[in-house]
Amino acid sequence: MFLTKIPQDEKPDREVDWLDVYKEVEKIYKENPDKIKAIGISNWSVSYLERLLANSTVIPAINQIELHPSCTQTELVKFSQSKGIAITAYSPLGSTGSPLAHNEVVQAVAEKRDVSPHTVLVSLWANIDQTSVLSKSVTPERIRCKCLDPHLHIYIWRDARG
Repeated sequence: MFLTKIPQDEKPDREVDWLDVYKEVEKIYKENPDKIKAIGISNWSVSYLERLLANSTVIPAINQIELHPSCTQTELVKFSQSKGIAITAYSPLGSTGSPLAHNEVVQAVAEKRDVSPHTVLVSLWANIDQTSVLSKSVTPERIRCKCLDPHLHIYIWRDARG
């Protein structure tokens, strides 16, 4: 996977057009099929994707975006998936310090299901079609508690609503 990151807030007056960068990545991809299996993008909005898809020959395999209950990006997720672009969720715990792990609803669901709040948050996104999750930790205990529960997503919203 060759991942290219173009921030959503990129100003259009930059010297280098991000589409030119993507076209160069396409060339590298086509010239190196034994080394690069797919192109990925990070933080590309719907408007960037529309322009990309109209002006490129290789559809990105993934769009890596911030995705958690406080940042659902529903329009971007639906648009990406409708174009065959899978989503990779980063910051599923709500960014630095895992603030969503302390959310009352998340804690209630975790307690009811006898799992950690981290497992609830990671499982929520990891069990949705065309979605993968990046969850970072350097602590062995936290890594273990972030294990997925493949059945948990079925209950999360039901539990959250009472």
